Amino acid sequence: MGYLKYIELENFKSYKGFIKIGPFKSFTAIIGPNGSGKSNMMDAISSVYTDEIGREVKFTRTVIGASSEYKIDGKIINSIDYQNELEKIGIYLKAKNFLVYQGQVESIAIKNAKEITQVFEEISRSIELKEEYEKLKNEMEKAEQETQANFQKKRGVAAQKKEARLEKEEAEKYQRLRTEMNEQELQLRLFQLYYNEKSTEDVNDELDKKRTEIKTLEVKRDKVDDEIKEKKKQHGQKNREISKLDEKVKELEINLAKKRPQFIKAKESSSHIVKKIESLKTCYESALKSHETHLNEIKQIEEEIKNLEIERREFEKEIEQEYLSQGISLELRESQMSEYQRLKEVVAKRNTQFQEELDSLLREQKLDQDSLDNEMRKRNDANLKIKQKEYELEEQKLKLSKLIEYINNTEVQLNQQKQLEAQMNEDIEKAKVLCVDYENEYAKIMNEIGDAKVQVDRSESTRNQKKAETIEQLKKKFPGVYGRLIDHCEPVHRKYQLAITKVMGKSIDAIVVDTEKTARECIQFMKEQRLQSETFYPLDFIDAPVLDERLREIRDPRNTKMLIDVIKFNPPQLKKALLFAVGNCLVCESDEDARKLAFEGSERHKVVSLDGTLFQKSGLISGGSFELRQKAKRWDEKHMETLRRRKDELTDQLKEQIKIKRKEPELADLRANLKGLEYRIKYSKQNQDKAEREQILKLENELEQTKKENVYHDPKIKEINERIQERSTHIKKTKQDSNKIEDEVFKEFCREIGVDNIRVYEERELAGQQERVKERMAFQEKETRLKTQLEFEKSRDTLKSWRKWEKDLKENEKELDKLKKEEDTLQQSISEIEQQIESKKSQIEELKSEASEYEAEINEMKKKSFMHNKEVNDFRKKINSIEAKLLDKKLERHAILKNSKIDLIELPMINGTMDDINDEELNTATQQQIAVNPEGTDKAAGTLNTVSTQDQSVIFEKEARIKIDYKQLDTEYLNIDIQEDIDKTEARISNRVSELREILQNFQIPNQRVDEKLDTVTEMWESTTAEFDKARIHAKKARSSFMKIKQERYDRFIKCFEHINSRIDEIYKSLCMNQGAQASLVLENVEEPYNEGIIYNCVAPGKRFRQMDNLSGGEKTVAALALLFSIRSYNPSPFFVLDEVDAALDNTNIGKVANYIKEQSKKGLQCIVISLKEEFFQHSDALIGVYPISDECIVSKILSLDLTQISD
Repeated sequence: MGYLKYIELENFKSYKGFIKIGPFKSFTAIIGPNGSGKSNMMDAISSVYTDEIGREVKFTRTVIGASSEYKIDGKIINSIDYQNELEKIGIYLKAKNFLVYQGQVESIAIKNAKEITQVFEEISRSIELKEEYEKLKNEMEKAEQETQANFQKKRGVAAQKKEARLEKEEAEKYQRLRTEMNEQELQLRLFQLYYNEKSTEDVNDELDKKRTEIKTLEVKRDKVDDEIKEKKKQHGQKNREISKLDEKVKELEINLAKKRPQFIKAKESSSHIVKKIESLKTCYESALKSHETHLNEIKQIEEEIKNLEIERREFEKEIEQEYLSQGISLELRESQMSEYQRLKEVVAKRNTQFQEELDSLLREQKLDQDSLDNEMRKRNDANLKIKQKEYELEEQKLKLSKLIEYINNTEVQLNQQKQLEAQMNEDIEKAKVLCVDYENEYAKIMNEIGDAKVQVDRSESTRNQKKAETIEQLKKKFPGVYGRLIDHCEPVHRKYQLAITKVMGKSIDAIVVDTEKTARECIQFMKEQRLQSETFYPLDFIDAPVLDERLREIRDPRNTKMLIDVIKFNPPQLKKALLFAVGNCLVCESDEDARKLAFEGSERHKVVSLDGTLFQKSGLISGGSFELRQKAKRWDEKHMETLRRRKDELTDQLKEQIKIKRKEPELADLRANLKGLEYRIKYSKQNQDKAEREQILKLENELEQTKKENVYHDPKIKEINERIQERSTHIKKTKQDSNKIEDEVFKEFCREIGVDNIRVYEERELAGQQERVKERMAFQEKETRLKTQLEFEKSRDTLKSWRKWEKDLKENEKELDKLKKEEDTLQQSISEIEQQIESKKSQIEELKSEASEYEAEINEMKKKSFMHNKEVNDFRKKINSIEAKLLDKKLERHAILKNSKIDLIELPMINGTMDDINDEELNTATQQQIAVNPEGTDKAAGTLNTVSTQDQSVIFEKEARIKIDYKQLDTEYLNIDIQEDIDKTEARISNRVSELREILQNFQIPNQRVDEKLDTVTEMWESTTAEFDKARIHAKKARSSFMKIKQERYDRFIKCFEHINSRIDEIYKSLCMNQGAQASLVLENVEEPYNEGIIYNCVAPGKRFRQMDNLSGGEKTVAALALLFSIRSYNPSPFFVLDEVDAALDNTNIGKVANYIKEQSKKGLQCIVISLKEEFFQHSDALIGVYPISDECIVSKILSLDLTQISD
């Protein structure tokens, strides 16, 4: 392997001119200060190597502007050949396997797993295959997706081919069944038409007979109705007389209502005045007591002032006597006084320092004494003020308590009146609203009764009354009886009456009970009482079908609903019985919609139309009949009975509410009284609020503030006393020092006047004066305090307060006498009005008795009229029933003809054609009796989409001319006389048609071009198979190419990884100089390692395993160097340049790394290191020093030193 011998630079960066650097040793260190140009060498290495046989090769790169010129041994070559020649000797410019730049070691230490993999890819040169790898991988995935898509397409075509064969077989079977069904449908329609014509003739004969009998019964009924009108006229006269008396009673009650509030108001005013007088008496007595106490206090203070004046005079006399007794024992002679003055001047001169200090102290003491006196005075004033404020506060609180007591009593009275007013107002307002509601409801009910009277009154029967009586007996005897099903449910709208009646059938009159046991007990009871038999639905026994929620989602035809959803019922327990009666039946608006929903879908349903036509799942169709329409009237009868009961209830309730409304004058007076009470409370509360906020609160705040201020006086007094005491000690010491000088000067003088020292003379005169001044000030302060207190007491006018309460008490007593007289007058007036009301009510009762007799006679006549009506109605029902039967027969024939035309069944005819059949929807008998737009429903809901009755008759006449040819009807179906046999035969034919239709409905309608479809699918199968084979071959080739490049990339990478992994632990141990150190590399993806990361783990000597991020700076650097040296060992370059790799190492680690490089250099590694640390470069074989010199710019200069020539 070659090595680096010299570096030649010419005008490169900081190197000016031509410089030849070298020769380089096995371990060479480049040193120099920062900024000298050391790292510029790494940017411009032009190397000369000596190979193993001693051949010297010179590599040169010349940079001219933005271009470069490459030479080997002086021969110019291109950059690619230049790089190839370098790679031959182990130098890879892209991977930079021979250089470690400044800071690169630290960046290696913080690389994540993916970044380390990137380094390995560059070293192993597997990255050169990455682009082709990605390209072939995408091609392979695209080819496999295309193959899968063609495979799925092939499977789909295969399924279509199989489906086409099955469709052909189904089409042939469908055609056979269709032919048989058409034949059976023709037989069914001919059979129905044949027996319809026979029954129509019988119904016409019966109708003529009944019409003759009903005329005789109508004459009897009209005679009784005339008698009833005459009795009603007499009854109305009595009712008018009652109404006049009622009006007079109302007037008296209104007058009474006015008087009563006045009486209550007078009574409450009297009660209020009585309470007020009691309160005033208490205040009067309290004010009198307060006034007497006040006078006593003034008298006591005046006595104290007089006594103080006497004491002061006696004190002054004592002072005069004391002066007289002392005489002038200590008075000095004139000569002695002159001497005294001279000596004082001498003392003043000698004692200047002490005197100045003493004067200063005395001034301060005087200021503090004045402050103390001021604070003492303030404290005394504050105590006096506190006492004054406490008295004022107590006086105000007493007044406030009386005021609060008055307010509370008045509020209690106000609340009682408010409750009475609120209750009365609520009753009156409620009565007004209820009157309006009751009147509106009454008018609405009367309108409904008037509209329905014709339909319902004549439909009542003894049979229904007996049934109602039966239910009442059962309910009384057995608690588990709910009642008839019709009594607990009703349609949400009248248009559903026919449909619900048709589906419920006999269940409409079924009696619902809670258990089977109750049903059996009811049946036994009815047998014993010989009552008519009934049907019972025990809720614990009947097996109701499960509600099919899917049917609620049907949207076509429009307005399709489940029948149970258009029925209101109560209580909820009856849902099971109702579901048992109607099941999962659907309701549609027209016969056509019902037929379409019942038979034409994928699933058959039980459906009923609004006109009562029922379509069974079996195929049976039953239309509305006269009996059905009569039975549906039960809903109106039930509604009519409810209306009558409600009318009677409303009449009674309306009378009650009118009585309550008449209390409005009484309410007005009560409100006026309330307003007066509220004003009194309002003004009293304002006075209370003013007393609390302005007077009491102000006094409390002033008292609190005074107390707070007073609290501050004691600490201040204490503080001043402490200062005075401390300063007194200082003054005493200063005086002692001054007194020594004074005693020395006055020594002879004091002996002469006979005193121990001059201060005895001075203090005897001064002390007496100070004591007398203090006594006089004490007298003056006490006198001032007493006069202030006297002035305050005299300012309080308690006499005025006492006289005010006395005046208020007398005024209220006069007011009470006046109110008592007013109360007696109102009481007498109320009694007179009440007597008049009682008299009028007695007259009303007599008239009501006479009116009741007339009403009883009218009721008896109504019963007779009812019986006649019943007989007429019974006959009319029979006629209506027969007419309905006839109409139903015509409608039945029309429906058969119309459905035959719609279903394209060609009927054989003697006279007429299929075009003569009208395909419009006709009104049933029930629909003809229901109002087109009944009151209370919207127009859209009530209108029936059918032709008029007049047009219907025209259609019937036209269809009557059609004569059917029954020769095609099988002979076995002719001449059947028993109706039961007719029904069974029709059901048998219909069932066969239904079976065939159901089979055909389960068939999907076959495609008429099934043969053509089969040929098309076969061609698609052949084409798809060819495309799939082509795509599969292409995918196989793409996968083979990808696996080849994948294996090559894997081999390059894993060869590099295994080499570095086998070397890194050994190198790390050598760098750490400790066999306990560990280093390893782990692949995150073993199959394709270049797609994932490489985890680098190190365990430093003597430490447990930690993540790379948690290692210290030096440990990270050593670990990074281990990885760099391991990477360099794979395809090693002839030399290794390291730029300041020791920057983050401490001295210990520097020594370890330097020793390792030293050892490796002995084994053939040429290492060139740029370093600033002596601990590192002192181990090198040679030093190359770089130093800067200042010119126009920094210029680098070189020094070299061969350390092998220098002994240790």
